[in-house]
Order: sequence, then structure tokens, then C-alpha cells
Amino acid sequence: MTVSWDAAAGATSYNIYYRTAAGVTKTNGTPITGATSPRVVTGLTNGTAYYFVVTAVNANGESAESFEVSATPAATPPPAAPGGVSATPGDGQASVSWSAVTGATSYNLYWATSSGVTKTTGTKIPGVTSPRVVTGLANGTKHYFVVTAVNANGESTESSEVSATPVAPAATFSQADLTGNWDGIFFDTGSGSGWVRVVATINSSGGITVTSLLDSAGGTTPPPAGSITWTISAAGVVSESGPSGSASFYGQMSSNKLLVIGKEGAAGSSSATLRVFRKRTGTAFSSADLANKTFKFHGLRSGTDNAWSWGAGTTNASNVVTITEEWTPSGQQPPGSGGTLSVSSAGIVTDSTDSTSYGLMTDDKKVIFMINGGSNNYGLIVITITGQNYTQSDYEGIFNFFAIRNNVPNPGWSYGVASVDAAGNGTYLSYTDSGGGAAPGAFQRVLSAIGVVTDPADATAHGQMSYNKDITVRTNTNAAGRYGIVIGFK
Repeated sequence: MTVSWDAAAGATSYNIYYRTAAGVTKTNGTPITGATSPRVVTGLTNGTAYYFVVTAVNANGESAESFEVSATPAATPPPAAPGGVSATPGDGQASVSWSAVTGATSYNLYWATSSGVTKTTGTKIPGVTSPRVVTGLANGTKHYFVVTAVNANGESTESSEVSATPVAPAATFSQADLTGNWDGIFFDTGSGSGWVRVVATINSSGGITVTSLLDSAGGTTPPPAGSITWTISAAGVVSESGPSGSASFYGQMSSNKLLVIGKEGAAGSSSATLRVFRKRTGTAFSSADLANKTFKFHGLRSGTDNAWSWGAGTTNASNVVTITEEWTPSGQQPPGSGGTLSVSSAGIVTDSTDSTSYGLMTDDKKVIFMINGGSNNYGLIVITITGQNYTQSDYEGIFNFFAIRNNVPNPGWSYGVASVDAAGNGTYLSYTDSGGGAAPGAFQRVLSAIGVVTDPADATAHGQMSYNKDITVRTNTNAAGRYGIVIGFK
């Protein structure tokens, strides 16, 4: 029997103890002193199970026993472990393949949702053939797999471990996904600082009729009906045309087809706009959706105040807000006063203490995109309801993102697609910014147990993942000292 183990820091030698019954210890086992890994233990009886532990030794003494392992020697040993193992994710499933092993008559597959899967810890699927499709897996959760080979002489050791994260099929978008009633907010920066809020209907051809409009200057005149047209690609990219449309608008529909977020503003322009649109689905909203909540907020100002802010707060049973924490680029601030929130049956959030506040609550009732302000001091605020539990792997996925940076005289924007793995390591799959810059390099996002997002390479960065783990918002100061807010969504 070949016994192997990992090196122990500080050890100068190792001892093996074995016997033919479980529960072997330094006291009851047959010792083999001064062993090195791997050690072949000979003179054993074929067909009899043997149990082994290992200890580490140095000048200060001998360690406790390792965990116990066992195996049964045979005149003809079990087959070798399979090689060439791979796992390919699908929708709620993964396809596991491996190379044939000489002498094997069947194979067993073991899987788990944490690394280090073994024959002991994994869920066993016996008698499988390659490739084997493992079904009933949770989308978005990383699964780990090993395979063993079996014949009349026993079962091999585990193969090398592989992993796959099942995912739902990528959404395919069509013009029909735009048809319906939408609420929208615009956050304008730079020379055109301000905000706009709209209610609009989009017909089957993409023609837009704005039924309600108010801007921060008090304007209420909508563009002529049908003078703006939206089209959407199969990948969910939304473009705008028509006499009143903006050729510089670039939007992206979320995978659940209920949000469109985009930017407006030509490269090098003295103004830039971030737009958020939310589709009305018939979901009914009520004051209870805002009562007795804890939340995080992240915001950016334009006009006379161009800084970001983030913080936390609560609401009581009457929807009165208490701000418990607030930070700006200058550091922690005394928490500002809250307000009293209300939400219409259509999901429009307002603040009775601030007539300029106007927010869109998402259909899951966990995120609010809000604009406010006047007198050349305007804000975009993203409120995320908290109270969920998170693990780092919740960040894994493909995210669309839009960012806006506000400084005078030239604000900027960027957008693209990023991929983040289960360890928080990210790369840009596509990237465009208003300055024509190259995509940044690889990045890392650290997700805490309460959903806070940080960047080890950027002490100014602070973000929050939404309750349903499909939206992120983050503020930071870039290397050029420009303040920004980034919204990511799956």
C-alpha cells in the first residue's frame, strides 16, 4: 500500500501507524518511523482493509495523528484514476467528460459545491459513462467534480478536480421587449447639469410617446410623439434615432428585460448623461415596501458640487429615514438629515421633505434609482435594500456596466461588459469611454458577507450588491482625481 501526505511546516521526519481496524492511533498502531512521502508499506494481506495515520516529528516532539485513511491491497490493484477530466456548464447542469482507463469496467462521479470533493464528501453518481450530464444543479453556483475508475479489484483514487458554474441561457432580445410603458430618469453632468424625469410609451415599432416630462429647469414640454424611435439588437443593445432622438445614446437592456441603462453624450463633449429606464409590469407597490428597511446609498452630484457620497440608513414603520453613516471624498461626515419616503402604486418613490426627489423602484422592490436637487446642485442616488447574506461567489457572472465621472469642464462616461469569476477576479470583455481610452487591466472585486463591494487596488472604491444579487453600484475617485459612479447589472 502506498501512503502519501503533504509536508508539515517544521517537521524533520514522519511516522506511520497502521492496523486492520479503524481508530488507529500512535498507541495501538504498528509504527513505521522515519518515513518519507510517499511510503510503500509492504507485507500486507490482500483482501484485508488497513487503516493508516501519519504524524510529524521534530526536536520538540511528535504531532497528533493525521486524519485516518484506509485501503485494501489486492493481488491486482484497482485501476488508475481517470485523466483528461473536464466539465462544461449548461442551464442547470454540467457535462463531465474523461478519458478511458485501461482495465476499468465502470466509473463513479462525485460532485459538491465546495472545492476539495472526495469519495467521502461528494454526492456519488455510480456507474456513469463519459460524457455524463449532471442535472438539477443551481445556476450561478460553482460545482466541483471528480471521477473514479472501478473494476473487480476496487475503485481508483479520485481524478483531478474540475469545476463548472451552470448558467441560464443568455437572453435573446427583440423589439417586443421594448413595447410597453416605461419610467425614466436622466442625470445630466458638466455644462448641462440637471435632471429629467419622464413617463413614456413605446409601440411595437419602437416609436416613443412621452406622456409626462419634467426637467430641473421646470420644463414640461415633451418631444413630439413618434419623433424618437428605439431599436434593440439581439444582444440587448438599445439605440435611439429620429428628429428628437440622440444618436449618442447607447443603452443596454438587463437580462430580466425590465431595465434599460445607458449613456448620452458624444466623446469629448462638455456634458454627459446617465439614463435609467424601468419598465412597468403591473406590479403593485405600497408603503410597506419602504417601511422598516435597512439600506445603503451611493450617489454623485453635478453642478456646484461634483463629489460622490455613500452611506447607510434605516426607515421606520412610517417610512421616516434615518441616515446612520455618510462618507464623501473628504472622509466620514456627520450623517445628514433623512426624509419621509413614499411610493406610488406604479413604483415612483418621492420624499415629502424634498419636492425634487423622484425615484424608480425596481420590480423586485430592492433597488431605487433616484434624482434630486436644484439651484445648480443635482444628484443621482442609488438606494439598495440590505439584509441579504452573500459569499464571494455571488459576484461571479457577466456584468454590463455604465459609469459617469463628473468634473468641470469635461465630464466623462464609460460602458462595457466585464466578466468576474468566483474568486472576484475580473476582466473586461468590452470597454468604451468618452476619451477613447484603452480598456483597463484585470481587476478584483471583494464581496463581504453583507454585500459591500471593495477594490483592494483602490481605497476610494466602495460599492454594494443588490439584495437579489443582480445589480451593483460603486463610487470611487480615479487616478486623475475624478469622481464617479458605476452601475453594473446582469
